[in-house]
Amino acid sequence: MAGVFVRGLICKLIRRTFHRHPDKRIETNESCSPPKQPKGSQKKPNYVLRFVKLSENACTPTKGSAKAAGYDLYSAYDYVIPAMDKAVVNTDIQIALPSGCYGRVA
Repeated sequence: MAGVFVRGLICKLIRRTFHRHPDKRIETNESCSPPKQPKGSQKKPNYVLRFVKLSENACTPTKGSAKAAGYDLYSAYDYVIPAMDKAVVNTDIQIALPSGCYGRVA
């Protein structure tokens, strides 16, 4: 509800400005913002996840899709975890994160 109010307020302010000063033009200073670049022209860093399997039960981390933000981890052993409960689960892998990245298990 607040977003609708703010958007309406901004529209009213813009209309008032143009109605009071119809002959004024809005000038932009292009030097304030960086030049636009087409999508895909920026090179994205190619991060490599280094890991070591600590047992034969360990599974290799995988990405769910090409655009996935992170890797899927797998349990090395079978567990039964009741609904709404928490548990520590062994993956039996050791991970070295690339510089500039952070690890998060959610």
